[in-house]
Amino acid sequence: TSSLFEFKQSALHLVNFGQFDPSVIIHLDPFFLAFVACCIISVVVWLLAWVQWNFSQVDRLWSIVPFVYCWWFALVDCLRTGSLASIDGRLLLVALLTTIWGLRLTYNFARKGGYNPKDEDYRWPVLRGIIPRPLWDIFAFVFIAFYQNLLLLLITAPAYICWRALHDPATAATATVFPNMADYICTAAFVFFLLGEVIVDQQQWNFQT
Repeated sequence: TSSLFEFKQSALHLVNFGQFDPSVIIHLDPFFLAFVACCIISVVVWLLAWVQWNFSQVDRLWSIVPFVYCWWFALVDCLRTGSLASIDGRLLLVALLTTIWGLRLTYNFARKGGYNPKDEDYRWPVLRGIIPRPLWDIFAFVFIAFYQNLLLLLITAPAYICWRALHDPATAATATVFPNMADYICTAAFVFFLLGEVIVDQQQWNFQT
């Protein structure tokens, strides 16, 4: 709530006086700022969809945006203080593992032609032929652009929870203990499933080609 209030006050200051201190932004709640970024991205992909008449713009972001959010949560304290010592080891690990997973998905999507500007999910043309134009316009913005981008933000919520734990006096003492047994177990499980996915990805590619 305080973050929303501070942002509102800053926005009013910008509108009313034409003056705005950018340093205020970096000190707002990082999840709130990520949500603002999510809204901006939603509008951009919605506009691109209409310009190119291709509603698969969000598909090209599915494997990239989540690890960008994770890096934001991992580095926000460093950006605030200007000190690398502010980076939390657990958040850094989360960002690194998420990036590896995202790069795997990006590579697979790219070699299947997913980044071809003309490539579009086959379901969207079918739905455009069924849904009346006014309803399609609403669906395109609410579900395709905004809702999907909101999901991409929400799946990174565990990283934000880690950040929040570091700044909550009730949990800060234990949250800074890194690494612990849970970190080892979760990282090992992640690597195990990642290797399995890599193998399956290649097997699927070999079969389809």
